[in-house]
Amino acid sequence: MTLRKRLLSFACAFAMIAGFASALPEGTDRIGILLGVSAETWEDYEYEVLDDGTVEITGYTGENEVVDIPAEISGKKVTSISLFGCGNITNINIPDGVTNLSLSCCKCLTSIIIPDSVTCIKDWAFSTCTSLESVTIPNSVTSIGDAAFSFCVKLTSISIPDSVTSIGARAFESSALTSITIPNSITSISSDAFCRCTDLTSVTIPDSVTSIGWYVFEGCSSLTSISIPDSVTSIGNKAFRYCENLKNIIIPRSVTSIGEMAFGYYEDKNTYLDAKLPGFKIYCYADTAGEQYAIANEFKYELLKDPGDANKDGKTNMKDLVLVQRYLNGWAVDIDITVCDLTGDNKVNMKDYVALQRKLNGWS
Repeated sequence: MTLRKRLLSFACAFAMIAGFASALPEGTDRIGILLGVSAETWEDYEYEVLDDGTVEITGYTGENEVVDIPAEISGKKVTSISLFGCGNITNINIPDGVTNLSLSCCKCLTSIIIPDSVTCIKDWAFSTCTSLESVTIPNSVTSIGDAAFSFCVKLTSISIPDSVTSIGARAFESSALTSITIPNSITSISSDAFCRCTDLTSVTIPDSVTSIGWYVFEGCSSLTSISIPDSVTSIGNKAFRYCENLKNIIIPRSVTSIGEMAFGYYEDKNTYLDAKLPGFKIYCYADTAGEQYAIANEFKYELLKDPGDANKDGKTNMKDLVLVQRYLNGWAVDIDITVCDLTGDNKVNMKDYVALQRKLNGWS
C-alpha cells in the first residue's frame, strides 16, 4: 500500500470513529491536500499508479451528479476506486475491470451497480452513504466486508446472491433494511451483522447456518418473529437483545450453546439498564440448551413434543420404544398417539414402532 493510501485510509477511519466525518472537507483530493500528499491528475480525477501498472482513482474534483468512471487513464487500466466523500455525486457508473471499490461517506450517492469484476466488497466500502437506496451485487462477489453497508440509513432492501459465503461484522449495522434473506451459502452470521436495524421485520435464516454470532440482531426493535433452523448449534451473547417486540422464540434441539442475554431482554427507558421482557416465552425441548437458558433466566417456557415421545416426558428414548411395544401388544398403557404416529397414517402400528427404532438407532 502506498504512503498516500495509508494516510487516506487513516483519515477515513479516524473521521468515522471520532464521529465527525461530516466536518471534513468533501473529496479525497482535499483530504490529500490537508495531509500534504500529492497525486497525479487527469481531467476531474486524482489517481495513483499501482505496483502492477494499473490505476487507482483516489479523488474526484468535478461537480457532476452523474459520473462515468473512465476504463483507462493515460493508457493505464483503472482497477481500483477509493473515494471518501464524493461531493455531489448521486450516481456513479463503474467500468468492468474494477476489482476494488470503496465509496465510503459518499452522502449524496443514491444507487450503485457493482460490476462483475468485483469479488469482494471491502470493509467500510459503502459505510455512511446516507442517501444510498439501491445496490446491485453481482454473482461474482463472494464476501461482504466488515461495516460494508453500515449506517446506510435509506437502504431498505438488498439482495445477497448465493455466491456470497461470508458477511462481515457490522456489515449492515444501523441500515434501514426491512427484510433480509440470508443465502444458503452462509454458514455463520458474524457479530453485529444486522444490529440496530430498527426497521427490520423479516429475517430468513437458511439451513446452512450453524452459528449466530454475538449481537447479530441486537436492537432490531421491529422484529416480531424469527425461525431458527435445525442446523444452528450456537447462538451468541446478546444476539437478539433489545428486540422488544420479539415476544417468544422456538429453540430447536440442535442448539447446544446459548450466550448470555441472547434474547428476552430490553433496555428499561427509566433506568437505562437491561431488564427482562415482560411475558417473554421460550418453546424448547427437554434437557436442551433452550430449557437450560429458560430456567437460568427464569423465563416462562413450554416443552415441545418430540416425535416418538410416547410417555410425554419431553424426550425420546428406549422407554418410549418399550411403551409403544406394550401398546401394540394390547397392554393398557397411556401414550401420546399424535407423536407416536411417525408414518403419518393417523394410527400407531408396527410401521411406527420400526420408524421409532430406526430413529433411536440414528438411521435416516
